[in-house]
Amino acid sequence: MGSYRLEVHVSPAGSPYGDGSKDYPTRTLDAALAIVRRLRVRTQPVTVWMHGGDYELEHTLELTAADSGITFAAWPGDTGAAPESVRVTGGETISDWHEDSIDGNPVWVAEVSPSAGRTLYVNGERVPRPRLPHDGYLRVASQKGLDVNADLNSTLFSGASAFTFDASASEYAEELGRIKAWPGMEAVIPHFWIEERLPIKHIDAASGEITSDYQTMLCLKDGDGDAMARFYLDGVAEELGKHEHEWLLDRDGQLATDFHPNGYGRSVVLYAPGADDVINDFTAVIPRVGQLVTITGSAPDAAPASATAPATPATAGPDAIAHDIHFDNVAFAYADWSQAPAARPPFQMREDPVLDPDVLYASDPQAASTVPGCIGLTFAEDCTFTGCSVEHVAGYAIRLDRGVRGTLISGCTMRDLGAGALACGGDPNPRDPGFNTCNEISDCTISDGGKVYPHAVAVLMRHGSHNTVAHNEISRFHSSAIACGWRWDYGENHSTFNRIEGNHIHHLGGPKLDWFGAIYTLGVSPGTVVRNNLIHDVRAAQFGGWGILVDPATSGIEFSGNVIHHVSSECLHIKTGLNNIVTGNLLAHGGTGQMSLAVPEDHTAAVVMHNVIVGDGTPAFAGSPGSASVAGINLLSDANMIWDETDGEHAMIAADGTLAKDADGSEHWTRTADQGEVWAAKGNDVHSVVVDPQVSFNADGSVTLHDESAWKAQGIAPVFSGTQGPRPIDQR
Repeated sequence: MGSYRLEVHVSPAGSPYGDGSKDYPTRTLDAALAIVRRLRVRTQPVTVWMHGGDYELEHTLELTAADSGITFAAWPGDTGAAPESVRVTGGETISDWHEDSIDGNPVWVAEVSPSAGRTLYVNGERVPRPRLPHDGYLRVASQKGLDVNADLNSTLFSGASAFTFDASASEYAEELGRIKAWPGMEAVIPHFWIEERLPIKHIDAASGEITSDYQTMLCLKDGDGDAMARFYLDGVAEELGKHEHEWLLDRDGQLATDFHPNGYGRSVVLYAPGADDVINDFTAVIPRVGQLVTITGSAPDAAPASATAPATPATAGPDAIAHDIHFDNVAFAYADWSQAPAARPPFQMREDPVLDPDVLYASDPQAASTVPGCIGLTFAEDCTFTGCSVEHVAGYAIRLDRGVRGTLISGCTMRDLGAGALACGGDPNPRDPGFNTCNEISDCTISDGGKVYPHAVAVLMRHGSHNTVAHNEISRFHSSAIACGWRWDYGENHSTFNRIEGNHIHHLGGPKLDWFGAIYTLGVSPGTVVRNNLIHDVRAAQFGGWGILVDPATSGIEFSGNVIHHVSSECLHIKTGLNNIVTGNLLAHGGTGQMSLAVPEDHTAAVVMHNVIVGDGTPAFAGSPGSASVAGINLLSDANMIWDETDGEHAMIAADGTLAKDADGSEHWTRTADQGEVWAAKGNDVHSVVVDPQVSFNADGSVTLHDESAWKAQGIAPVFSGTQGPRPIDQR
């Protein structure tokens, strides 16, 4: 008797006439899917065996509920199922180059589709577009209608579709005077906690005005101060050729070159070669597809539900939800759009009522939360991505939109990402079929993100419950590694019972953005745990850069067993919250202290017990002069082990301080008031001890414990086990 499973073989070296058998595979994924849809008997399980090579897409591979039960897998008979050997790509390979020059500077030129994306890759690496200035920033001079002296809270979301700059006062006045608005040119504005990309409609250096059909989300200030925002111009045609390894897509063929003073008259890509480039042995890849794969079901009709029980989506028939679609050991690469997708409200945020739903915004207000994914799922259940990779994409690697449940993303590698690795967020109400739950990303290696949207989060979990983010290694992002929750007040919230554990998070931040934490939480979240994570080397541009940022109204979360060290602000910072548990953590070497609470409230924000807290000239509990003084912090703290590697047994338990700049521009924390007596008078740390925990911090971020005796005497178990990050396959 033959197997009930239908098996179809596909190979880039196959035949367009292939029948899908092992000996006569078809050539494309579209053809393989057509064979499946023709031969399949109802819900018969299917495996599409993908033989080694690149599967080049000219359009998105769209899977629906009718395709439920299909597995796409690397054929193990070819290469042992190495994911890099089976690759789905939206890129167009460019190899037919010829020489030209601009103002005597060499450029290479090749024809390309006018709908190609905004990124060129050479040897698998992103090549920048010409920008002005080449290094550093210009400065916004004014934004019409903005009162720069007004309270920031009243003007923060007063964005602009036009602004002025002073070209004459710039050292780049001559270059600015020659610029015109080429298709694809953008004003890139990093400020506050986001970076905005404003497509330029018109630029006039004489009047110093830039206009756009998009609008910035935030007012054009640099932060909570007097300075206006920094910006630079990206995709400046007039700058092409001045620097090696830069490129430009001339969609209309209008750019004058030395050999073609009237332009090429057709869509071409121009590349400024480096000294090591050889034109006869040179290839580049440019994406031509924005999304590679979508899995899309439809919203079922929700059965009536009580006020306390989720609805049971059953009345729309079995084909409403796409389900059990699997990708195993498949690589995905090269996806981008011809223009950055606009962000449009609602964003499911508190600011939605004041944001115009008809405006095209240059950015999301937070976390690049609506940027599409290279792979997108909607109303899909029990789909998996195991042993896969995603790289060279303009947005998120994978996006779980409304009604996605039971997704498993495991053992994957995701790198060179325009945004983050995973964005998950459905409807806020669990009684709605669009609510997301029971999704997992685990044992993945995630790095080099935020290439287009620096404020993107590596793993973004918005509304949803019972989700798991575990044993991933996350590094080299400009903003948070993991964010969980999407409500900024103490109202009803259903982002509950989520697990964030065993992750290794390191080397985040840099000179672009502020106000972020490696792990970020929001809202009333009973049942959620953040435990056994290793976090180190987190740096903000000016302000922030916390290990864990407990943002407004975070409540009911257990923070336990985490190792957090060497961050630019506090290891754990609470904005506001209620009844959180902070226990069994190692908090060390925070640049401004180890723990803080920004906005004291009448209730207890957290119980802090059995932690090891190590400073280096900074206090265990930190505040700043005024309303944020540590004297007003409403925490319940006791039975901790406290030490300072600078002051030893004279460690500061609680103190206020400020940041000051040294002559070289570096910042350091300076104590303004010792609040130890006030802290003790409130009954805090009565049973805590000041004793050396005998730990050292290694160059790779790991921690070594030299003597457990002090820990045992205080009843604290060592919290670092070396098991953070991806586990061996047999332990997953």
